[in-house]
Amino acid sequence: MMTSETEFKLLLHQKLCDLADLFLYQFDPCKLTKNGQACLLGDPNPCCTRTRFKREDGKPICKFMVDNKCQFENIECKTWFCPKVKEQGNPKCIKSLEALYVIAKLFELTND
Repeated sequence: MMTSETEFKLLLHQKLCDLADLFLYQFDPCKLTKNGQACLLGDPNPCCTRTRFKREDGKPICKFMVDNKCQFENIECKTWFCPKVKEQGNPKCIKSLEALYVIAKLFELTND
């Protein structure tokens, strides 16, 4: 059954996020603590300060971060890494997530 372009993009985005989660949970590139909140590589800025989702109140943390959990999962955030993770993380994991980002970009699921 054919789906609309919007339905296709929504489904593709969800599948890319699911694949990203598979790599993130398997390889734990950020060396997160058990609760999944704190980066142990030493970057003092949480990844969620780097998103395109700026807040109106000027605070640096992403507006979708509520109670230390993301309320709006997206492939752009799931495939962004600080320089320390890119340098020290598992190369297979980093390259796999970069490939997912390329697919997302190809189908205009990112802000690039």
